[in-house]
Amino acid sequence: MTVDINCAGVSCKGDLFQYVIANLLKLEKQYSWLKASEVFFKDVDDAEGKRKICEIELKMPGSGVFASAKNTDFQLAAKETIKILNKRLRKHNESFIA
Repeated sequence: MTVDINCAGVSCKGDLFQYVIANLLKLEKQYSWLKASEVFFKDVDDAEGKRKICEIELKMPGSGVFASAKNTDFQLAAKETIKILNKRLRKHNESFIA
């Protein structure tokens, strides 16, 4: 699976990249039909104080899966986004098998 990471107007550290790539590769091991992913990190003003946003789109045959989360830290936002994706992929896989 190819992983494309974009940081829109923010500086992202290598540790964050490694964290995201490692977790996306874990998803690929579970769901071998995943083909590519696009990851976006953004920093926005928010009334809740959660300014860091992580958006991930996974590409697969026939459709794609998108998830987004915001938190006070990019790594926490990425962790939450990956958790959402895992849940959606599990549901997709169950409906596909059934």
